[in-house]
Amino acid sequence: MSLKPGPVRRSGRCIACLPQGYQPGPRSSSRTGSLSLPANWGTRSIAIPQELLPVEGRRLVQVFAAGEALEAIPLDQALVTAGGEPPVLYVPDTVELRWAAQD
Repeated sequence: MSLKPGPVRRSGRCIACLPQGYQPGPRSSSRTGSLSLPANWGTRSIAIPQELLPVEGRRLVQVFAAGEALEAIPLDQALVTAGGEPPVLYVPDTVELRWAAQD
């Protein structure tokens, strides 16, 4: 039996479909551990604000588009460890931001 990739559907709606003819590009990661995004994708790297970095333990830091609902999906997020080098997050160029943190 051979398995063929196909769309993931729930209640008849496609929840993980790709456009016809989609060809994924090469995946490469940067020194920050995030995917390297081409500059022409309209993204920028942003440092996590100092006041959101944990003093001890770990903290989940998330960045959202300002004005989105509280339960919105974050634009980017990282699990930050106290004393470690904080990761860089990537966000769209033209979006105002809202930060959140969970200990």
